[in-house]
Amino acid sequence: MDTSQIALNQSLTFLSWTVGIVVFVVGVFLTKLIIDLSILSKSLLETSKILNEELKPTIEELKVALKSVLSITQTAEEGINKVKSAISSIKETKNRVKNNIKSGFTGFFQKIRDIFG
Repeated sequence: MDTSQIALNQSLTFLSWTVGIVVFVVGVFLTKLIIDLSILSKSLLETSKILNEELKPTIEELKVALKSVLSITQTAEEGINKVKSAISSIKETKNRVKNNIKSGFTGFFQKIRDIFG
């Protein structure tokens, strides 16, 4: 029984040393992971600050460009509306002239028919 007790003690000692070493190694890797994550978060924060500072002027320029495009679009729309109204007034004038000519010819032929008929 003495040898089994010694073997058990040696096995438990080996197991405890192995568990201690594994826990130490895992602890070291977790510490390294936490440090790397901290460095990464600092780097991301700096990157976001730089992007924020660089994008502000770009966004302002984009706003100015969009205002210019909107102004051009509104001006073009006003011009198109003026052309449409001019075309419709031309059509109305054409129809009036056409109707006047028709009524003139009709009246003329009516008078000729009345004279000779």
